[in-house]
Parts: sequence; C-alpha cells; structure tokens
Amino acid sequence: MASSSEQEFAKEYRARLDRFPRSRFLWDSKTASRVGDKIAIRLREIGISGVRIDAQEELSRPIYYRKMLGPFFDSVKRTGIAVEGAEDLIFLG
Repeated sequence: MASSSEQEFAKEYRARLDRFPRSRFLWDSKTASRVGDKIAIRLREIGISGVRIDAQEELSRPIYYRKMLGPFFDSVKRTGIAVEGAEDLIFLG
C-alpha cells in the first residue's frame, strides 16, 4: 500500500521535520490527496473496485487523526474506487 514514507514524499517530510518550530501535523490536504491517489491506483491494479470503512471506528479517533480524511477519501473516489461509509463521516480541515 502507499504511504507517506515512500520516496516521493520523503523530501517534503524531511522539510517539515526540520522546520522550527516543529509542526505536529506532517500531512496537509495535498499530501493526503496524493496518498489517496496512490492507494486507489494500487487497489485498481489488484482488481478491487470498492472498500467499506467503519464510520463509528473512524469517528472514535482523535480529531487530529481524522483531519485529512476528507481529501484522502475524495481522491480515492475520484479515481473510481467506491468508498462505502465515508458519507457518514464529518470531514474536518
């Protein structure tokens, strides 16, 4: 699966890590969207056309973990992967 630790994201990650004062949030909406695109492409390559998420589990997470779910799921949906359960989430950020 795609992650923000891939080579494509390493330069941006190091730049944010070395910034002072350090930011708690290493992802922004652009990074979340790019990771979502990569995951969706890989899901299509292996033949998966839809995923289901547990909205209650996602809502139980702290807000700072849920902040980038909107851009992430939007980019997954844009590439043609159905995301069931995302409509029940309140997107922040």
